Amino acid sequence: MSEVFDDALANVNHHRSKIYGMDLIETEVELCFVGNKTFLRNTEGGTVNDVCMQYLTGPMGEYYSQPKPATSKHATSAAACVQPVLSLELFINKVLFHKDRANLSIVQMQWYSVGPQVERCKAEVSKHPDGNKKKAPTTKITIEQAKCVQSQIDSQVKVSWLDDVLNTTAATAIISHAVFAAGHTKRVYELEIEGDDGAYVAKRFFRGGKNGRVTAEENESLLECELIQLKVLEWLVEEFLNHARSNDSSVEHFGNISVSDGFLIRKIGEPSTPSGFPSEDINGTVWLVEPKRTRSVVKFCGTLGHPEWNDKVGMMISALCHWIYIFMRKTEVYSDIQGSYMTIDGTDTLILFDPMTHTLNQDSSIGDYGEKGIAKFLADEEI
Repeated sequence: MSEVFDDALANVNHHRSKIYGMDLIETEVELCFVGNKTFLRNTEGGTVNDVCMQYLTGPMGEYYSQPKPATSKHATSAAACVQPVLSLELFINKVLFHKDRANLSIVQMQWYSVGPQVERCKAEVSKHPDGNKKKAPTTKITIEQAKCVQSQIDSQVKVSWLDDVLNTTAATAIISHAVFAAGHTKRVYELEIEGDDGAYVAKRFFRGGKNGRVTAEENESLLECELIQLKVLEWLVEEFLNHARSNDSSVEHFGNISVSDGFLIRKIGEPSTPSGFPSEDINGTVWLVEPKRTRSVVKFCGTLGHPEWNDKVGMMISALCHWIYIFMRKTEVYSDIQGSYMTIDGTDTLILFDPMTHTLNQDSSIGDYGEKGIAKFLADEEI
């Protein structure tokens, strides 16, 4: 269901950002059943199939399902005349929304139906009566960049910081207070680095810690893991493409693919407002910085789902995941593969980012389901 939620929120924000230049974030909305019927506790994280089976069948079906007339010309029986549909709505948490975005806008209720045929949510965005588009506030920060060294032999990555913060080579950056994008665990903010013409975004974790909320130390650890995953995937993609281009292989493939660049920065001094950390976390705010990309995202597989693709790019991503599993001696699986198309040197290129991994030791990062994740990949790929 997490992917249904992401898709619904993305559809709303696709329309909303054109008007306001600012998205709703994950914590400001809630997915509920039509009529504001909420999920039973600990069921909203299941798969779409699990939720449909639980809420469309048995005594719960009469309460939660929304009968939908069948359109088939051959539907003659009473059972065939209705098709159960699980109808969901995306609600705004107005307390959080107005606390963070006062006088900005109002977003009308959206609905999203999940059934044999999925209907995407329909966004209806209206301006706040008194709200005009305002430029979000920004903060100037002093930062240092972590050192990242990667072996070109075995892809191993080592991240380190200078011990003496006061004597480090510092740079100045400007970070926006407005959330540029958000997911279930991370928030993304626009970032400008003085002396650098590039457009960047800075990511941090706000969920996924031991007690739910993420501390500065947990955020740094999780971001370091994510950077390592990016760097290793970049190395693996290059190895895969070299193999596909080799004379021994000569496999037809989509070659215009790369992995997002990334590096870690640390704010020197007290945390800035976008970090969300308390003022006593001196020199503790770490961000993962990546080049700014388009908001349009293509998702090839989920955390625990690897669907079958029939187009050239999708089939190549499936082949890449399979190749990585074999290349890593069946100890690791890449999942949640997604990317955005960008024009680089006049060529449409797919930029991959935010991957997840499942490992035998279940210690790669957040979202690592260990042997369960690997088994699900093998089942989906019929290996």
